[in-house]
Order: sequence, then C-alpha cells, then structure tokens
Amino acid sequence: MRLFFISLGSALAGMCAGIAALYVAFFVAGVGGEAPSGTDLQSFALLMFVPAFVLCLLLYAPALLWLARRRSSCEPPRFFVSVPAFLLNLPVFLALLLGLLRGGMFFGTGEVALFVTAFAAAGATFGRGFVWWCRKKSREG
Repeated sequence: MRLFFISLGSALAGMCAGIAALYVAFFVAGVGGEAPSGTDLQSFALLMFVPAFVLCLLLYAPALLWLARRRSSCEPPRFFVSVPAFLLNLPVFLALLLGLLRGGMFFGTGEVALFVTAFAAAGATFGRGFVWWCRKKSREG
C-alpha cells in the first residue's frame, strides 16, 4: 500500500515539475506568446499526472522490486533514483522524440521538454521514495 502512495506522490511531483517548467519557460526564459491559461494548466496537469502515475505503478515499482531483490539491498540510493528517472523512462523519451521528429505529430518541442521534465522528476521521486520504503521495510524485518 505504501508503494501506491509513493506512486501517487511521485506522479504529483512530476506534474508539479512539469507545470513549474511551463512557468519557467514562459516567465524566466521569455519564450513569448501568451501566458499559460487555466485550461492549459488543467490539460497539462491531466496529461502529465495520469501517465506518470501509471508508469510508477506498472513499470517503476516492479522493475525496482526486481532490482532490489537481485542486488539484495537498495544500495546505492543514487542508482535507485537514476534508474527510473532515466533508464526506465527511455521508451517514453524515445516515443516523445519520435513523435516530434515525425513532424510534431502530438506536441511541439516545448511540450516535449515539459513531458521529459515531468517524467524524469516523477521517476527520480519514485526512486527516492522506493529507497526510503526499502530501508524501512528492511529495518522492520
């Protein structure tokens, strides 16, 4: 049950990172155009949260459980943070890149960068939460 809540928190963290990147791109980098509206935020939040949550539950958790069992520990923590953030997200990153290279089938360059940021943040957060859970579980016996 704790992994479910870690997945939920990780998806929320990824969504917040994506929305923060949206505002950074607009206000700090001065990309131009109009400011993100409420509709933009709602649609990005939904499009970032749901896939990140599904990835956490169906990909990150089983892969990290297998990896922890194979290594017989959750050490080193940096390894368990970087595997879901970069390695397990590689198919997602490649699908986004392929969609972008095929003429912007789904999203433009800016949106792809937002999704990459969101999924990497969700993966890193899940990895950190998994290490915390694994250490707590090993202390409890």
